[in-house]
Amino acid sequence: MRNVGSRIGLVTAAAVIVAGVVGQSAGALSRFGPDPGDMGGGAGYVTGYVLADQGSAINTRVITIPLYFTDNASNRVLTIRDIDLCDDSRDSAPGSGNNYRDTGRNGSNTGSATRYSGQVITSISVPGNPTAANGYPSTSRTCYSNARTLVIPASSMVLQPDINVYRVFVTAVMPAGITGIQNHFNFELNNGIVGYSSAATARSFAIAQSYPPNRYKRYSLPFAPSCDVVGSQRNAIALYDDDNGTAFVQPNKFTVYLTRQNIATGAVNNVAIPSRDITATQKQAVGNNGWVITSGNQTNAYIWANFEQGYRYWFVLDSVYGVNLLQFRLPYDSIYSLYGCADWKITGATNSSSTIASPDDTITWNHTLTKEGSTAAPAINYSIEQSNTPIGAPRNYSAVGGASGTSSANPTGTFLTRDTTYNVRQSDIGHLICQRIRWNPTSHTTAGASVSTEKCVKIGRIPTVQLWGSDARTGSGYVAGTGNNAALAVGALARYGTEYSGSWVEYGVLATGVARDLPSGSGVVFNRVQTQSSWSKLTFANQGATYGQFANASSMGLLPAIAQYFTATPAPNGVTIDRREPTSFNVSSFENKVVYTTGTVTITNDIVNNENANLQSVDNFPQMVIIANTINIVNTVTRVDAWLVAVPNGVTGGVINTCSNAPAQLRIADCDRQLTITGPTLAKMLRLRRTGGDRTTPAEIINLRSDAYLWARRLSERNSRWDTTYMEELPPRY
Repeated sequence: MRNVGSRIGLVTAAAVIVAGVVGQSAGALSRFGPDPGDMGGGAGYVTGYVLADQGSAINTRVITIPLYFTDNASNRVLTIRDIDLCDDSRDSAPGSGNNYRDTGRNGSNTGSATRYSGQVITSISVPGNPTAANGYPSTSRTCYSNARTLVIPASSMVLQPDINVYRVFVTAVMPAGITGIQNHFNFELNNGIVGYSSAATARSFAIAQSYPPNRYKRYSLPFAPSCDVVGSQRNAIALYDDDNGTAFVQPNKFTVYLTRQNIATGAVNNVAIPSRDITATQKQAVGNNGWVITSGNQTNAYIWANFEQGYRYWFVLDSVYGVNLLQFRLPYDSIYSLYGCADWKITGATNSSSTIASPDDTITWNHTLTKEGSTAAPAINYSIEQSNTPIGAPRNYSAVGGASGTSSANPTGTFLTRDTTYNVRQSDIGHLICQRIRWNPTSHTTAGASVSTEKCVKIGRIPTVQLWGSDARTGSGYVAGTGNNAALAVGALARYGTEYSGSWVEYGVLATGVARDLPSGSGVVFNRVQTQSSWSKLTFANQGATYGQFANASSMGLLPAIAQYFTATPAPNGVTIDRREPTSFNVSSFENKVVYTTGTVTITNDIVNNENANLQSVDNFPQMVIIANTINIVNTVTRVDAWLVAVPNGVTGGVINTCSNAPAQLRIADCDRQLTITGPTLAKMLRLRRTGGDRTTPAEIINLRSDAYLWARRLSERNSRWDTTYMEELPPRY
């Protein structure tokens, strides 16, 4: 692969003498075009680009030449020298006095000074500046040496990420109707490089030497494989109309060589060009793997070879005559011989602080950009984007205000870290809020933009529960059995800045497993800004964990046998037992009795104890006790004043479901009414499914009031007595 140094020059400090082209030193690309270092000969030998229309043999009406810059921070200026500004109807060449040649082949006034007087014979332009640098012939002979300038807008420079330089194409055009002429010109660029492009065909790129005749030059045109070439690639150099053996144009045949240099070692050698790879009608082998080519007018010659990464090449033409107009195409752009291929790549990542949030939450996204590879990368443009749409709707990304910019990507590693925040509103409920980061360029082979994987947060509510007047206890066995040694006590707790809010228990929390996010002792009601040790003062922990793991299941004791107490024979005095075994049925109003079934009880309406009754004593306290295998509460119910005891039947049942008629996958609207249960609640599994509430209002309240304790104590007194079994008198002791 190509050496991936940040910039590779063409030669070492000492000039490289190319084998087979003795005396030709290989120079780097320069700010001149054609590059004097690529054209042999001494002072006064000027070579220029040529636009020509000379019948069918020479027809170069458009030339496209790449210009390169290390940055696009400002506009640049291209100086164009010797473009035709005057017309004296003489043969001319750059630096010879005039550079416009009327060949006398076409049109009236052939060879006269007025044939194209006042017409544009050459237009040179770049993107963003299409009308500059027009050349006009004139009968005056005083302005042939004038130079013109062409401003190159910075906006027209396009990054070539594989070599980390910017490129713009300058185009010279001979307008329609201008025939039978040649026009020569040169380029000089400030703060840039003039190169050769491989995009042109062999008939659309021309270079010609200046006069005097009977002089020869040695062209040495540099190039190297582009960065997308892996290993080696077969490609061709093309020639057109070299006129070998033609008097006054190319009287002596020239020789072609293909020379290469190993970038790593600096070793230079000529590349063997097999005879079968030169598809010309005439050819003759010479020493040092060179060939004399006679292509003849209107015939292409192709020189095929395998080009490898890790080498720079020169297409060498030895003994090109002074008036020969050479048309050619290189297999790759010349710039690759000067700049080593880059290896950098930019990757982006986005992460969010949560995947679910609710109103008043603050979501934080973290965005990073990281550079891989050792070569320098250009400045990277980035923009953080956000989408806020209903869940299931298409995304609608737009830029986040104040979260865009440009960053240097060097050195290698993470070079950009940006955090963005969003405060969730009530109107965001049911939405999906996503963010990502966009950047460009992406890598040394991709100039376009890339985006990170989006990170989305569903906006809903985090329902909470509050237990008033009681403990929360998990892991105990139900009357009999082993219980659960890993039963958790998990609540829903959120932090808003320095404050905590969420579920809580008024008294103690006891669990065989870990207690998490469930404050005890009303910990977050009045002490929201404190640490967990402050809002978990009544969370029992004896087994090593910071919170929870109070005891194993066998030591936690069993839940009281409430069902057996009420359904034993005889039934307790003072209560009415409504047995509906084994059916399932609905309960829709308060009744002062015990309702029992081994089936399912579904609560379809509010069950409200009349709290305004004139109760004279504890004997008048009403209570309702519901004992069933499964207790379901539908979503329209907002209050249940009853004891709820769910008794499992082996491995089934023992479930209290607070929103039983909602789908398994809840949405906020399914169960958004607050539910209050007044009385003891015992179950193998308590499914708290209400979705209402907000930051301070719980979705569910389980309230164990004092009237339940007073009623139970009075019931126990009614159904117990003290029997004297024996008496014994003892002497007093002094």
